[in-house]
Order: sequence, then C-alpha cells, then structure tokens
Amino acid sequence: MFHGVQGWMRRWRIRTRLFWLGGLGGLAVLLGLGLALWLGQGLTVLSQRVFVSKDVVADILPPPLYLVEMRLVVSQVAEGSLPLAQGRTEVARLRQEYEARATFWREHPPHGLETSLLGAQHRAGLAFMDGVAQLLALPEEQALTQLRAGLPELQRQYAEHRAGVDETVRQATAMALADMAAFEQMVAQSRQGSLLAGGLLLAAVLGLAGLLAATVLEPLRRAVRAVQQVAGGDLAAPVDVAGADELTDLGRALQAMQQELATMVQHVQRDAQQVAVASEQIATGNRELKIRTESQAGAVQETAAIMEELHCTLNASADNARQVCSLTQQASAMASRGGEVVGQVVGTMQGIQDASRRVGDILGVIDGIAFQTNILALNAAVEAARAGEAGKGFAVVASEVRMLAGRSAEAAREIKRLMHDSSERVERGGALVEAAGAAMGDIVRAIQQVNERVVQISDASLQQNAGVAQMGVSIDNLNAATQQNAVMVEQAASATMSLHGQADGLVQSVARFRLQGQGEHAD
Repeated sequence: MFHGVQGWMRRWRIRTRLFWLGGLGGLAVLLGLGLALWLGQGLTVLSQRVFVSKDVVADILPPPLYLVEMRLVVSQVAEGSLPLAQGRTEVARLRQEYEARATFWREHPPHGLETSLLGAQHRAGLAFMDGVAQLLALPEEQALTQLRAGLPELQRQYAEHRAGVDETVRQATAMALADMAAFEQMVAQSRQGSLLAGGLLLAAVLGLAGLLAATVLEPLRRAVRAVQQVAGGDLAAPVDVAGADELTDLGRALQAMQQELATMVQHVQRDAQQVAVASEQIATGNRELKIRTESQAGAVQETAAIMEELHCTLNASADNARQVCSLTQQASAMASRGGEVVGQVVGTMQGIQDASRRVGDILGVIDGIAFQTNILALNAAVEAARAGEAGKGFAVVASEVRMLAGRSAEAAREIKRLMHDSSERVERGGALVEAAGAAMGDIVRAIQQVNERVVQISDASLQQNAGVAQMGVSIDNLNAATQQNAVMVEQAASATMSLHGQADGLVQSVARFRLQGQGEHAD
C-alpha cells in the first residue's frame, strides 16, 4: 500500500506535493491560531471579570465609594473637633469624589456586580449624603444642634450603606474566586487541547513529510547511482525513469546527458586518435623545420658578413668619390683660371694685332715720306746739275739723301714685310689662342660635368651605403628573428611532444568509458 501511495504521489509534481504539505502545515497553523484565539478570548473574558471584581473591591472597600470618611467628618463636626465650615468643605469634596466614581461604574458596569454596586447600598449612601448636606446647610448654631439630633438617623443610613458595601465586597470576592478557578481550568484545558491538536497535526505533517521524502529520496538515489556509474566510466548502464514529477525530468535529463556524453566520448576517442596522429606529424614537421631554420640562420649570418664587407667597400668607394670630387673641383678651378689666362692672352694678341696694324700704317707713312724724299732728292740733284759747280755739294747731299731715302724705303718695306709676317703669325696665334680658349671652356665644362657625375656617384654611394647599412640592420633583425624562430621551433617541438603525450593520455583516458555495443571498458 505504501508503494502504491508512493506511485500515486509520483504522478504529482514536487511543487504540488510541497504545496499540499505547506497547505497542511498552514492549516495546522490556522487551527492552532483559531484555537489559541478562542481560548485567548475566553481567558480574556475571565481575566477581565477577575480584574473587575478586584477593582470593585479595591474601589468600594476604601473611600470614595465607601462613606466611612464622610461619617468621620460628621462625627468630628458634631462633637466640635472640626469647624463647621471645614466640615462643609470636606463633605462637598467627598461627595464629588463619590459621584465621580459612581459615574465611572455606570459608564463601565462591572460584569455581574451592577445591582449590588449601584443598588441598595448606593441609594443608602445617597440618602446619607443628602441628610448630611441638609443638616450642614443650616446656620451654625442650628446646624450643630440638628446634626447632633439627627445622628441616629444618619447612623442608620450609614449602617445600610455599610451593609451594602460588605455585601458587594463579598459578591465581588466570590466572583473573583470563581472566575479565577474557571480561568485556571480553561488554561489547563487549553494546554491539553493545544498539545493534543499539535500532536495530531505534527503526526499528520510528519507522515506526509515522510511520504514526500520517500517519493523524493528514492528517485534521487537512482539518479545518484546513475551519476556514479557515469563517473565510473559506464555510459551503457540504463537510467530508470518513472513518474511525472521533477525528479522524473531529472532522470530524463540524466538519460539524455548519458547519451550525449556517450556520443561525445565516441567523438573524443576518434578525435584523440586523430590528434595523436596529427601531433606525431607536427613533431616530424617541427624537426624538419628546426633543421631548415638552423640552416637558414647560418645563411643569414653569412649574408650579414657579406653585407658588412659590402658596407666597408661602399664606405671606401664613397671616400674615393669624395676625393675625386675634390680633385675635379680643384681641376675645374684650375681650368677656369687657365680659361681666364687664355682670355687674357687672346686680348693681348688682339692688342698686338692692332698695334701691328698701326705700325703698318706708320710704315706706310714712312714709305710715302721716303718716296717723297727720294723725289725731292731727285729734283734736288736735277737742280744741282743745272746749277753746275755751285750745285755740286748740294748734288752730293741730294744724292746722299736719295740714298738714305732709298734705304729708308727699303727698310720700311722690310719692316712692313716683317710686320705683315708678324701680323699673320699674330692672327694665327690669336686663332690658336681663341681655339685654346674654346678648348679650355670645353675642358671647364667637361670638368664640371665630371664633377657633377662624381657628386652624383658620391651621393649614390652614400645612399647605397645607407641602404646597405639599413639592409645590415634588417639582416641583423632577420638573424635575431631567425634565432628566435629557432628557439620557438625548439619550444614548439617540445610542446608538440608534450601534446603527443597528452593525446596518448587522452586516448587512454577515454578508453576507460564503456559505451553501448562495447564490452567491459579497458583500463
């Protein structure tokens, strides 16, 4: 029957079961609260009656509802120990206090004591106070006489009042004792009823909780066994699933997890084998890469040495180019100065040529003068011959002059011929000097072009030197990178070997799982 109830409860969701358990607990709490409220209300009524009875006794036995103090004032006034005026004041005060308390009890009537508290004894008290008030209201001589005469009647009224007070005290005391006994009896009954109801409700709640725990713990145990089997590597053990509650959902989830985990393990086994093979291939490739990297590192180092030599060669070429540039600049300066000298020579030759032309002109004049002198000498000789003896001396002179004029003309012609030759030579020299000047200009321009080319060569050498230096830095960086690559290849080889070992470990780890269609899993 218990298992049948468990199966019936398994068709409920755990939330529903907890709801019913909580509802039962809430019902128990409500019943307990209702019982406590009912008992508390009864206890409150009884306690109020007890307190009211005690309040009545406390209020009536001493003043102001008990007129013993007013009776004492009347006696003191009658015997003359208290002045009449003071007696009137005290009586008025005591009556005011009495009426205030009587008004309170009329507004808050005591349960079961209304008649005795506000009945005969109250009327007797009012009659006593009215009689006292009437007597004290008389003139002083008459008031004292009438007061002493009326004392017996006042004593009778006071005695009735006192008898009513005693009866009220007796009734209040009896009621308080009865209510206290009922209060104690109700407390005992409420304690017993609370214990009985609490025990019954506790038994019901514990029974339902035990049944709920049984419907929860057994599926949890099955789920724990399934998880332990999965943790042990058995992915083929079936997971029992029955019911429609959350634990059934948990079982289905565990079943789905087992199936997915089995599929994942199959994939992991296959992938682990592939990883192991791939890691072996990577290790082989890393070894080959290490060899090639070391070879490349050696080649880079050789290239670095060659680039260093080329750098030195380019430095030497740049220095030579700078020296050649300096020499060509000096040669250009010298050629420029030579061109200037040739120009000066050309100017000088032109001056000589001009002077030769002027000398030729002067010689032409001298030749003309010699010709005229010769003619004049000839004429003089003719005239001297005509003169006879007188003209012999003059004829000799004329002959000498003619001879001198002839020699002068001859000398002038010779000088003119020499000057003509000199002029031709000066012209040829001028032409040669002009040609030399042009050649010097060509030489200067050629030297300048050579200088420009040398400067370009020097600049190109500097650029090549800078490029080679940068290339050297790049090769150094390449060498460092190659060295780092070699280290990284070594590390990669170590990591690959570690990966290979881990892949083997992974293969061995997943081999311990037992799947559907397999025998006992391997260790």
